[in-house]
Amino acid sequence: MDSAISNQVLVFLICMYGGIFLGLFYDIYRIFRRIFRPKKKATYIEDALFWLICSLFVFSVIFLANYAELRFYTFLGFISGFYIYMKLFSFVFIRITIKTLRCIKRSMVGLFSFISSPFLLAYNIVARQINGVKNLLNFRKK
Repeated sequence: MDSAISNQVLVFLICMYGGIFLGLFYDIYRIFRRIFRPKKKATYIEDALFWLICSLFVFSVIFLANYAELRFYTFLGFISGFYIYMKLFSFVFIRITIKTLRCIKRSMVGLFSFISSPFLLAYNIVARQINGVKNLLNFRKK
């Protein structure tokens, strides 16, 4: 195969992997937005940061793979990689990530409950004693 063609195929594949990474990054961003539900102003800032990071990533990949030469096949590589990721892996990644985050959340809640239960028990005992003393003092005032 001609050296120029093999180089173009390699650049196309690198850009495809870049598109797959952009799809993964987009899913992480969507999950983040779904969990934290930012307000309107924060959404504008997050969107601007997201696109800035994506733009820097695309420029870096094109610069490292093709010395920043803009060719049609580089954009086609990014678009096809992003499309392949969205059609084949996005749903699975989001499901697994959300299930993992829910499991972590349940574990953290359970751990917090386990750790805080002796403190809550001590608080309830002390609160009952204090309420008993208050009732006794109020009874004697009458």
